[in-house]
Amino acid sequence: MTRFPQHRLRRLRRTDRVREMIGETTLQVHHLIAPLFVKEGLSRPVEIEAMPGQHQHTVSSLVETLSDPQPDVRASAATALGQLGPDARAAVPALREALSDSRPLVRMLAEDALRRIDADD
Repeated sequence: MTRFPQHRLRRLRRTDRVREMIGETTLQVHHLIAPLFVKEGLSRPVEIEAMPGQHQHTVSSLVETLSDPQPDVRASAATALGQLGPDARAAVPALREALSDSRPLVRMLAEDALRRIDADD
């Protein structure tokens, strides 16, 4: 009994363009996300020992993160503040400022965060 497949078809790997089109997924730095961890009751950010360079944030440190030069970090901060809901009321002025961010995603997430915080009350 012979094993399957008997022939390895190479027609899909003949040219660079075809190989690029059917190639495996590539991972680059811009595909990664910036994790933001928020913990209530902290007076300042605390580093997470198991994840060097990552911190447990407070609402005030997330507000500072809204002005980070990286748009993905600003977007993550707006998302995290929105997920805190009414507990993030202190962030309302900074989120309103983020409504004029140069990146549409940050503007959209800031608007969503304000809606979740219910800033109109």
